[in-house]
Amino acid sequence: MGSIRRYALIALLVLAGIFCSAQSESVITDPVLKLKDDKIHIVYDILNSDSSEFFNIRLEITDSAGNVIDAHTLNGDIGSKIQGGNEKCIIWNFQADEVRIDGDFYIQIYAVTAPREYSRASLMLQSALFPGLGLSRLGRGPHWIKGFAGYGCIAGSVLLNRMAVSTYEDYKVPGSAKNASELLDKSNMQDNISEVLAFTALGIWITDLVWTFIATSGKDAGNKEITDGLSVVTSFDPNLRAPLLSFQYKF
Repeated sequence: MGSIRRYALIALLVLAGIFCSAQSESVITDPVLKLKDDKIHIVYDILNSDSSEFFNIRLEITDSAGNVIDAHTLNGDIGSKIQGGNEKCIIWNFQADEVRIDGDFYIQIYAVTAPREYSRASLMLQSALFPGLGLSRLGRGPHWIKGFAGYGCIAGSVLLNRMAVSTYEDYKVPGSAKNASELLDKSNMQDNISEVLAFTALGIWITDLVWTFIATSGKDAGNKEITDGLSVVTSFDPNLRAPLLSFQYKF
């Protein structure tokens, strides 16, 4: 029994490694500035985000001396609940703001994952019925893969158990001692593998429920900052807890 549990633990660790490596974090690409119709178009992409994930986008503009420019005429993909994807665009009508752009200025984009509305009980129930579904709905990556692995282990365990029983019935039929010994060894091996799969499935269910409970326990559960993949990071806002992507544009 000890060896069975050891093999089950190894299998579970391998599966956990696959699930963790399958997760991907949302990233922002380098913004591209375009001057069109006397307005500045700031184009950027939010990659690796799922369809249910939204972001709060804020823009800050300063001159070369560090003075904040009051930009009121901003529209487009800015504000709350901006969905991820390509070709996001913020349009700044600098003339309406009476801003002269005869010198250097700096544009900084803040992006923070928008809070999600969820019910812990609902997510826990989803994870109980299908491992990984609750965390996937929470936007933590493709954890739903664990559901297929869990049910696959159960199906494999049931199949191997039936095969072990069938092989053992063959073992009880009178025959040569050598053949009987081989059948008994085969039946034991099938039964051991069946138990390994059963323990692995149980481990998948338990660990996923624990992860789901932890993920929904904090005030900031469901929120995550875009911290990876930013090509240019110059600072970090401690108040917003958001990375700062900065670039310079000269006229």
